[in-house]
Amino acid sequence: MVLFISLQIYSQYGNVTYTNEASLSFYFKTMKENDPSKFQKFEQMAEYEKEMMGQIDYILKFTYEKSIFKPSIQGDENKQLLKTKQTEGIFYNGPQSNYFYTNRRFKDYNVQLDPIKWELTSESKEILGYTCHRALGAKVYNDSITSDQTIEAWYTRDINVTHGPKGINGLPGLILEAHQGGYHFYAEEIDLDSKQVISKPKKGEEINEAEYYKLMRSAVKN
Repeated sequence: MVLFISLQIYSQYGNVTYTNEASLSFYFKTMKENDPSKFQKFEQMAEYEKEMMGQIDYILKFTYEKSIFKPSIQGDENKQLLKTKQTEGIFYNGPQSNYFYTNRRFKDYNVQLDPIKWELTSESKEILGYTCHRALGAKVYNDSITSDQTIEAWYTRDINVTHGPKGINGLPGLILEAHQGGYHFYAEEIDLDSKQVISKPKKGEEINEAEYYKLMRSAVKN
């Protein structure tokens, strides 16, 4: 019996399609709360970003050990939406590997993602027929600095993999709903009959997560 359960766990594979009910990004939300006059200068940019993000669907392809998360690209999309999707990048999760690959400001980056410290709660609800449990987490940068941005995730133990959207992973089950900053991911469809072949994306300049977002924020000038 023990051997049978083990084989079941290690044979898990499939894909999940998510929608994103986008809100203002954490950066612009913080700016709006702390410096309203500055936010007024960037309000149009912030609203445009939110509009574009809300139009994007995403797909998570996974095996027991590895996953790839990226925007779902359609051939008939307008150039601005396609450009937004391309800058969203690809998230790869594997044994001892958790990376974000993207091209920003005409340069390829290979971003080493920091871990998430999770707190499991007793709350539960049903999503697409699966019993899901709520967890709250926060990024831990450089093994010591805990982010003040809370991550909320709902995961199901019925699909025993540790993957989730946009580098949000590390829970004892597949994540079907997640909230982080301006992203609000909701699973719309789950396919557990689709076998996946997952490889690491191409590499770019290696940089850690804190350094990458600091660099991206510096692109927004006063």
